[in-house]
Amino acid sequence: METAESPRPKSAFITGITGQDGSYLVDLLLEKGYQVHGLVRPSSQRRQFLSHPLRRGITLHYGDMTDSATLMQILSSITVDEVYHLAAQSHVAVSFQTPLLTCDINALGSLRLLEVLRILGLAKKVKFYSAVTSELFGNEAPAPQDETTPFAPVSPYAVSKLFQYAITANFREAYGFHASNGILFNHESPRRGTTFVTRKITTQVALIACGLSDSFELGNLNATRDWGHARDYIEGIWMMLQQPEGGDYVLATGQASSVRDFVDAAFKVIGSKIEWSGQNESEMGTEVGTGRVRVRVNPAYYRPVENENLLGSAAKAKEVLGWEPKYTLQSLVEEMVLVDIELVKSGRMFSSTNLDWLVDSPREEGDDIGTAIASAPSSTAGDKGSDGWSSGVEESEKTECSSVVEEPVPGMVESIMGAEDKVENTSGVTAESESVPTDIDVSAEVEPATPYSAAESEKTVNLTITIDGDGRVTRVCNVADFALEEKVPAAIVVQT
Repeated sequence: METAESPRPKSAFITGITGQDGSYLVDLLLEKGYQVHGLVRPSSQRRQFLSHPLRRGITLHYGDMTDSATLMQILSSITVDEVYHLAAQSHVAVSFQTPLLTCDINALGSLRLLEVLRILGLAKKVKFYSAVTSELFGNEAPAPQDETTPFAPVSPYAVSKLFQYAITANFREAYGFHASNGILFNHESPRRGTTFVTRKITTQVALIACGLSDSFELGNLNATRDWGHARDYIEGIWMMLQQPEGGDYVLATGQASSVRDFVDAAFKVIGSKIEWSGQNESEMGTEVGTGRVRVRVNPAYYRPVENENLLGSAAKAKEVLGWEPKYTLQSLVEEMVLVDIELVKSGRMFSSTNLDWLVDSPREEGDDIGTAIASAPSSTAGDKGSDGWSSGVEESEKTECSSVVEEPVPGMVESIMGAEDKVENTSGVTAESESVPTDIDVSAEVEPATPYSAAESEKTVNLTITIDGDGRVTRVCNVADFALEEKVPAAIVVQT
C-alpha cells in the first residue's frame, strides 16, 4: 500500500541572521514551520558560542558577503525557496569612515549573491528579498516618501544601498527573478545594537534609573525619523515574498519623531520628565524635580551630511500586502527601556548578543522580560518548556536537526572590521537595519554616577507592568514618584 510522502517544509536562507532583523525573522519562520539556513561570518568567539545545540530547524553556514566562492558552495549544497538578504555594513557614520568596505559589502555583496543564484539556475526557483533603506531619499524629498519618491542619497551607506536597490530590480527584469526591495524606515527593538542612537538612549536611561550613570551625550537632537518596531517590519518582509510577483515596498509607520522626542519618551518610562534648554551644541536636557543634567550635545556625533527629516507612507504595503504596524512609538520605547533595566540588573547590558536567539539552551533565571515582552520565542515542534523554547525533541535530535556547517573557506577574512564582536552591525553578515542619525559611538561617553552606599542600593523601585496577550506592554504604573536616591530597581511585577 502506497503512502503519500509528507510535503517538504519551506526552506529559507538568511544573510545577516545574527542581527536584529535576522533574529526576529528566525522567530517568524520557525513559527511557520520553515527550515532556516543562515550565513555567519566565522570568528573564534562565534564558533565557541555556536558549539551549543541550535534551535531545531536552524542550520548555520560560515561565509562572507565578500566571498563569492563560499556563497556558491553553500547555495549549491542546500535546497532553498526564499532568500532574505539582510547582511550589510549598516552604520551611516561608519560608512563615511570606510566607504570602500561599505560598498564592497552592501553593493557588490548583493550583486555576488544575485549572480550566484543566477549561475546556479535558481533565478525562477527562489524568491529574493533585498533590504534597502529610507536613507535613499536624502534631504530634499517631500514628506511622506513612498515608492515613487526620487532617490538622492547623501552618505556612502545610502549610495551603496542605491546600487543594491537597482541591481535587485535589474535582475528581476532581466532574468525573471521574484525579487523584492524593502525600503524600510527606521525599525528598533530591545535587540538593536547598543551603538545605534535609539538603543544608546534606552540603555543610558536604564543605567540612570539604576543609579549607575548620571548623564549621556548625543548628536543632532533635531533629526526626525519614522520609527517602528522591527517585529512589525519583519512580518511585512515575509509578506512580500508570499506575493505572486516581486515588487518594491515602503514599510513605515507614517509618524515622525525627533531624537529629542525619543529621549523624552524613554525618560517617561521611568517617571522622569526632561526640560530642554539652550540651542545647537549648547542644548541640554535637565530632569524636572532633581535639576540634574541628563543629556548633553556633543558635536563629535554629528555626521558630515545629515538626513534631517524622513517620514514614510506604507499605503502600497497596506493595500497589496495587508500590512500595518501594530506598535506605537511609546509602546516601542517602553519595551526597550524595561528590557534594558532588566539587563542592567542582571549585569548583562553589554554582554547579550543576537546569537542568543539561535541557540536552544535554557534562559537564565531573571532573563530580561523579553520572555514576555521582547523575545516572543517561536513555537516549533513540541511543547514549550519553562524557558520559552521548544522542548518536544531530545537533545540528540536537536543537534542532528540544527547544525553549523563547516564549509571549506580558502582565504576567508577572519574579521572585516577588526573588532567585530565589539561593534554591532559592522560586518558583512550583520542584519540590515535602518541606521539612525546623530551618533555612532562605539563606547558611549557616560559620566560616573554619584557614589552611593550599600544601604541605598538595597532600596527598590517597583514598576507594575501590564502586558497584553501578544506580549506587549500596555500599562506601566507606580513610576511617577521615582526618586534618584532609590538607586537600584530590584523588583518588577509583571501582570498578564
